[in-house]
Amino acid sequence: MAQVTLDVKVLPKGATVILDGKEIGAAPVKGYSVKPGVHEIRL
Repeated sequence: MAQVTLDVKVLPKGATVILDGKEIGAAPVKGYSVKPGVHEIRL
C-alpha cells in the first residue's frame, strides 16, 4: 500500500504530536510517513 507524508505545524512550537495514540515527536513534524486512511491527531 502507498505511503503519504504528514506535516504538522502549530504555534507555539514544541507541542507533543500524537498520531493514532503514538507519540511521533514535537511540532513541527515534517515528512512523517503514514498509510492512507483516517487517523487521529492530538496535540
